Amino acid sequence: MVDYYIYAKDCSDSINKAEYYYSNHLKTLEQFKYDVERIKEQSNDQLPTRQFKILYLHWSDVCWEVNENKVELKNHTSDNVSGLSNVCISERRDPGCLIRHLRKNYTIFENDRIKLLHIVTNGMISRERIDECLELNKDIDYETVVLHAFEEDSEKIDLSVAAPFFKGRCFVYYNNELCDSTDISKEFDYDKINSDNFAVEMQQLGSYIKLKFINKFKRDADVWREIEKLVNLRNRMLRELSENTPKCPFFERMEEKERKILMRTFDVNKYKNYISMAYVMKTDAEKYVAALVDYIKSNRKSCSLHVLKFDSKVSESAEEKQIYDADSTDDEECDLVLMDDEDSCLDNLSLSGDSSKRLTTKSQNAASNLQA
Repeated sequence: MVDYYIYAKDCSDSINKAEYYYSNHLKTLEQFKYDVERIKEQSNDQLPTRQFKILYLHWSDVCWEVNENKVELKNHTSDNVSGLSNVCISERRDPGCLIRHLRKNYTIFENDRIKLLHIVTNGMISRERIDECLELNKDIDYETVVLHAFEEDSEKIDLSVAAPFFKGRCFVYYNNELCDSTDISKEFDYDKINSDNFAVEMQQLGSYIKLKFINKFKRDADVWREIEKLVNLRNRMLRELSENTPKCPFFERMEEKERKILMRTFDVNKYKNYISMAYVMKTDAEKYVAALVDYIKSNRKSCSLHVLKFDSKVSESAEEKQIYDADSTDDEECDLVLMDDEDSCLDNLSLSGDSSKRLTTKSQNAASNLQA
């Protein structure tokens, strides 16, 4: 029973003279060693009898093992390639050589596990090569895969090199900044998403959907199950947001004296902010879920680092996104009042989903009563 910890650095020809790549990749080696120790401690507590093996691999279209101290070497010195055999330098970038190397040199039995795989690269591969790697990887599981992508131009780097290896816990770093963190071996907990944590959890859901379905297509059964969950989430969010949209108190429910007093305490902007925020969150829910569904259903999925990265407008100033009834005017909206003092009323507003539609009519009735 062996646990494998693998550090795999891209040494394809495209990284020659790539100073940005080499000035940053050494940090990943330190992170790898830290992750190894952390995972080993956890594993020893559970199964102390298991053995472990650490592999340092360099790869291009072939793969070869190196000692830890060789990982730090550059592929080039000035204009001349040095420190590596010519067979190791190729214009081709093929992560499938990693899989072939493991199959050829290590007999990975059923009880053996690849606990950790760090992939360090500054490039991309084609969809055809991704499919080849998926075929090679069919019966191999990777508990944790960490992608370190380095490139000053984000258009020249994506998820494709690591995509065939994503099967469990996934971490994606772009220039040492964490972009995605999720576990696609587990079902996503949709029930934990609500109107309070919507913006944060939708970012997590975006990472989950992107990395879990990057290699799946419409014919896969779990694609349609996930789409059904997303549709149910959208419906639940819209219903919850409608129920929690505050209903404005109306004048005809008050005595004239009370009405005149409370008119002076009503904060129109605060009420409109409530309505505006609910509207923006509903729009975001519709937009986000539609984007996730489109991604899952697509047979030409993007491997971009930035795909399904949502920019919620909920945190923006509500005054910049005010929602007005088509038939209302500023004067009519200013006729709205709170039923009690401002703070307690805002905390205890009754809930209604269609209050905005009744807003204008009620305001007009109240104005008529005041004139009478």
